Amino acid sequence: MKRIQIALISGLTLAASTVAPSASANELTSVVSDVALEVAEQVAVDIRESSIRQLEQVWASLQSVVADTEQSE
Repeated sequence: MKRIQIALISGLTLAASTVAPSASANELTSVVSDVALEVAEQVAVDIRESSIRQLEQVWASLQSVVADTEQSE
């Protein structure tokens, strides 16, 4: 969660320092929306990668249980 907050704050700071001095409300809204979209996309990638790792761990554990069960029989 902190990574998301840092990315969002960094993006908004960059947007404000680059666009804000001469920006209209629409331009600023557009930049903030773009930053939010990029953060959301990165969060989706992170969640997907985390889910894949968790599934791989569960699968490995299940295979281990099956192997142990077969050996004990």
